[in-house]
Amino acid sequence: MNVDLWGWLEFFKKSHEGLIPYVDYSKEYPVGAGLLYWIMSFFITPGTHQSVPLVHAVFMFVAECVNVILFFKIAELLFPKRIIAAVFLFALNFTALILN
Repeated sequence: MNVDLWGWLEFFKKSHEGLIPYVDYSKEYPVGAGLLYWIMSFFITPGTHQSVPLVHAVFMFVAECVNVILFFKIAELLFPKRIIAAVFLFALNFTALILN
């Protein structure tokens, strides 16, 4: 996990200095991911990496909840009789549980 954090610590440091990603400095990730991590950096304690896993987990949990709500809206139209099963299968899939 430290290797994963190491790649973002400089990004968070520059964000705390008031620099804007993709404008003032580059990152090899897509702009959407950079924007998410830039917003996330405001919730991370500068100079430390202890808060990163918790902040990341909260952000990913919120994103998963939004995905489930959107899926519910789609499933409501496509298969209203099996909506509960479909939403649970979507929300509790192994990949989402592991990543969150």
